[in-house]
Amino acid sequence: MIGRELFLTIGEVRDEWIADAGEEDIPQKKPKRWNWMRRLGAAAACFLVLLTVGYCFVDWYYPMGAHEEVLRIKSLVLHNRLMSYELVRLGEGQRAMLPHRRGEYVGNLQGTEVWHLQGREDYAELIFCDGETWQLGRINQYNSLAEGWTYDPVEDADWVLGSLLSPEEWGNIDTSTYTMAEVLRNIYAADSAEDIAWVRFEKDDIDNTQIGQSVKVKTVTLRDEGEIARVWEIMAGLTPLGHHAERPQPKVALPEDVRAVQVVRNVTVKFKNGAVLEFEYNPAGGEDCALFYRIAGYDYFYLTVEQNRTLIDLAEISFAPTPIPETKPPRGIDATETARPPETAVAAPETIPE
Repeated sequence: MIGRELFLTIGEVRDEWIADAGEEDIPQKKPKRWNWMRRLGAAAACFLVLLTVGYCFVDWYYPMGAHEEVLRIKSLVLHNRLMSYELVRLGEGQRAMLPHRRGEYVGNLQGTEVWHLQGREDYAELIFCDGETWQLGRINQYNSLAEGWTYDPVEDADWVLGSLLSPEEWGNIDTSTYTMAEVLRNIYAADSAEDIAWVRFEKDDIDNTQIGQSVKVKTVTLRDEGEIARVWEIMAGLTPLGHHAERPQPKVALPEDVRAVQVVRNVTVKFKNGAVLEFEYNPAGGEDCALFYRIAGYDYFYLTVEQNRTLIDLAEISFAPTPIPETKPPRGIDATETARPPETAVAAPETIPE
């Protein structure tokens, strides 16, 4: 259609046709702010869904406090020693993953199938299976029987662990004195200082008061081979308190201006195979008083004066007085408030004569 024909065609459009057509509904574009609000709402909805799904998964896989709650104690015989393991409470997801975390098979011990953790050869943590029940065990006590104890089939017939082994098997249980070197070898698969990755000394949480929290303690991590070797030499030669039963437990005497939390240390030994040994070290008290405790069955291991001085130097422990901050007043009481003055007697009003 040429321009002349188009012009003539438009010219023939009648006015009544235009009136009858009315206004055409043309969709209006919504402002850009509305589009951003829709996107923001969709993103918030997606985030809420992910948060809900994530919370459900975490609660299923690793519930809060699961690694801290112990179900019960299980006894096993390993290396001719009677060991006790604490069974840790796990979430459904963690428990379902235990069969997939199995490593080398240890054996059937007292009716329980036992495996190492995958990629590890130590006995600090083991996987147990009783029928269809999978559990994670953590070493609780090494040589849990009293030193020198022997099983008597008559006197111990009603003993709670009497049915665990036969009388012949009980006779093979070793209850002699052991050194820390045996624990390191049999439980943590460590034969020398070269098997340790690092040793850490950090503040102990024995005093959770305001004063205890205010005391600053330096965390020291030993990675030098020579320093680790010195720690190993001390640990390997220690024997538990049972070997020194004739020696009374010494009293820990700290100067009045030194807080116990200032000198006591949590010690963590991380082995290259992934195992972890944790215990507490108290260097306070002076001559022949330093000790390790909550280690390998919560026994006490005494240190000599020379050993104690070596660890004090390595852990950079200071016995210098620490200023004690003033305690805060109880909640709801302003520190600037002064004592209320004593009330004075109020004179009786004079009587007004009638």
